[in-house]
Amino acid sequence: DHVGYAAFVQGVLEHEFPNPWCHHLRFIAREDPEAPLLSKALASATSIDFFEPDLSTKAVERSFEGDVENDSLPIEARLNSLMVLAATDMAHGRFERSLERYSLILKYYAGVGNHTMAAIALNGMGEVYDRMEDHDRANQAFQAALIPASHGENPAWQIFQNVSLNLANLRMKQGNFEQSG
Repeated sequence: DHVGYAAFVQGVLEHEFPNPWCHHLRFIAREDPEAPLLSKALASATSIDFFEPDLSTKAVERSFEGDVENDSLPIEARLNSLMVLAATDMAHGRFERSLERYSLILKYYAGVGNHTMAAIALNGMGEVYDRMEDHDRANQAFQAALIPASHGENPAWQIFQNVSLNLANLRMKQGNFEQSG
């Protein structure tokens, strides 16, 4: 209901908010490019700005790559962007590139003793090898991920569970039903 949505947003923006802190609120509304009724309804309104971001896959990847290369960002933020890029590479079938990125992530987190993130990197590598149908290497990566995933008094059970499930699924693919459960 494009007409109803435009009327609703227009009504919200014209409303007199009762509390002083409400006067500084910002609203972000999305407009359907196929039915630009919102911009028409708000064309004469003051304090309105329109922005059309590029949310294409290539633009998002460029943004993450820029974060990875940005020396002014904390290393953890850069590595988080690298993790997203590694997963994106895997999803798009760029397996070698994904493995390179996961290897960098593993190298850093293993070096600083962050077992959870090391397990996530190893699990990601296992998923890439699994997608490549290199079951031996996938098995090695998943098995290796179990060690840091179970490290410490309170390991992150979610990571351990994901690694275990990936290992069980791999066993099922290999027809090893006894070890898959």
